[in-house]
Amino acid sequence: MIASLTALAPVGRFAAPAWADANWDTFVNQLRRVGVQGSDKESDPFQITTAAQLKLLGHLVSYNFSVCVGTYFKLMNDIDMTGVSFIPIGLHSTEGVYEYNRWAFQGTFDGNHKAIKNLTINNNELLNGLFGEVGDLASVKDLTLENCDIRGLACAGGIAGVVNGVVENCVVTGKVSCPNPYHGYNAGGIAGVQGQGATLQSRITNCRFIGEVSAGSENAGGIVGYQSGGTRTDNVFLCTNAGGATGAIGQR
Repeated sequence: MIASLTALAPVGRFAAPAWADANWDTFVNQLRRVGVQGSDKESDPFQITTAAQLKLLGHLVSYNFSVCVGTYFKLMNDIDMTGVSFIPIGLHSTEGVYEYNRWAFQGTFDGNHKAIKNLTINNNELLNGLFGEVGDLASVKDLTLENCDIRGLACAGGIAGVVNGVVENCVVTGKVSCPNPYHGYNAGGIAGVQGQGATLQSRITNCRFIGEVSAGSENAGGIVGYQSGGTRTDNVFLCTNAGGATGAIGQR
């Protein structure tokens, strides 16, 4: 079923802002505009402290994908996303065509053992979660997503719609669903899909989901909704789930 994703044209795709496809300087200036401190270094990461900064990061990465490769971000405190309209970090398409890894987040996001609370996403789009797609060069770690409600057309997960890179030491509580009875597939507590179009290095480690996962059509799992045939089953390990899903992996 996952192969049909490329045939699904997005509905109501987000309009690109005026600074889309900007260069690195514009990327940094936009972050500075909302008070983001730090740089792109591991020793001095961009510091995310507010809901406005996190929301802007979603816009910037989705429309300036190339400039975030190898860039470091760090969550400095808990953030409440109640009432915030949010575009997943790394979500984009061109004329209805979707290509794995092309628009993905390709940096490092350090949750710093902090929590993003009450994140709500409800749209008729592919790839929903805090991240639309965690690319094969990316990692997300040490993050709690508390009381989330993630709904999408297909490929929805608490952390990401698609994980092609590394997710480790993350906790998600709440609801993840793809309710469409025809195209509502690949819903997972952590990732909707793991390893699609990626190398075998995709890995989800020491993660926990507590809540409800459902898919209107097929493939719902407590950790991963659908695991690509090119991904080893032991690339999900030391993970637990508790709630509505019957197993860690919906289908592979």
